[in-house]
Amino acid sequence: MFVLRHYKEMPLKEIAGTLDIAEGTVKALLFRAIQRLQKALAFYRADLGLSESVRGHLMARRFSQI
Repeated sequence: MFVLRHYKEMPLKEIAGTLDIAEGTVKALLFRAIQRLQKALAFYRADLGLSESVRGHLMARRFSQI
């Protein structure tokens, strides 16, 4: 699902239709996938000069586009 949305740039409605699930479920699953990626990649946050506040701002901006 993450690949469909972020690499294939598939709209949420199309992902939901393809997987035969509700659009809200797609949003929730994508949100959880991004949270898991953030935890897995948190080790690199300091190397990239990112703080918690910057990360939160980026997430808020990203999800406001959905």
